[in-house]
Amino acid sequence: MLLIFFVICQIVFSDHDAPAPRHVLNLDLPPAERWTKIAPVFNESLHRAVEIFFEKPGMKLALKAMTPILDKEESIKKWFGEEQGEEILSLAKLTGIDVGILTLWNGLYDIVANNGTDGKACTSIVAQSTDGEIVHGRNLDFGLKEIMVNITLIADFQRNGTTLFSAVTFFGMTGFNTVIANNRFTMTHDERDQGNILKNIDDVFVKHRIFTLTYFREVAENAKSFSNAVDMMIDPKFSAPSYFIIGGLALGEGVVVTHDRDTNDDIWRIGDTDNWYVMETNYDHWGPVSNTDDRRTIIQTQLNNTGPDNMNKDSMLQIILDQNYDPNKGQRPIYNNGTVYSIVFQAAKPEDMKVIVHYDW
Repeated sequence: MLLIFFVICQIVFSDHDAPAPRHVLNLDLPPAERWTKIAPVFNESLHRAVEIFFEKPGMKLALKAMTPILDKEESIKKWFGEEQGEEILSLAKLTGIDVGILTLWNGLYDIVANNGTDGKACTSIVAQSTDGEIVHGRNLDFGLKEIMVNITLIADFQRNGTTLFSAVTFFGMTGFNTVIANNRFTMTHDERDQGNILKNIDDVFVKHRIFTLTYFREVAENAKSFSNAVDMMIDPKFSAPSYFIIGGLALGEGVVVTHDRDTNDDIWRIGDTDNWYVMETNYDHWGPVSNTDDRRTIIQTQLNNTGPDNMNKDSMLQIILDQNYDPNKGQRPIYNNGTVYSIVFQAAKPEDMKVIVHYDW
């Protein structure tokens, strides 16, 4: 047992890994004051991140074309709502970064996700143990990992000194796509590359649909239970397709909601076909994966070798940190050189959440 523990520690805390920095975001404060203490910690890193990101030719052109719309307060509050809109305006003042850039930064997924995007981004798993524990694991992958690791943080959203939910997010964003709502549910978001970028732009700028990660935060704050969270993710209209992976507290509470821009395409639950887990690797679970990005087979093998009898937070951590793959079979490692952070968490045990930021690249 001691040897196993030592091996796990060696895997988790290599020379290039570290726990994510953690900060409190006080929801009792006015929105304009919530990021005041956090901003100085990440300001320099955020400037570097947006400088590198928006120097990419496509992003530079998009920013130039969209700036006249992006920095309008009225539009910002339509996309983000009143409170998050005020936070965006405040972050612009605190960091000295143009509010139009921060608006695009926050709405980037909804604008650029389309069927021409490289879908190699993220792995999410919800598994159920024999004794009924629900365990959620996720890797967040991103092409510009080097600019994201230094702005990665855990934000504990609190009221009256009590944490309502904790999100792993990137500084400069008021929304997020990884969250644990204590004793209610866990939820992650994976990219789904379908549709047309022109349609995305129409949905964002003409229809003013709420941004996906903005809505994600609203669900984290307002959903009372796993089933409530699932219901809230089914019907909204977004500007880009997505996968929403949700874990709960009780037997069977694990689901992947496959969402088109206008409605859900599929709801896959633990127990639908005697399955004890659900998983998502950026491809519809009923269809094929890319012939150069088969993480699915590796995960299925790892989960089946583990089995529900041995499923727990430690075995889930070993699975999402697995680096074995066979390129001759079109496989790609679960934990790869694009993985920004890894997380294992359980809604029933928020105190056991483990978040590892991978600084190697």
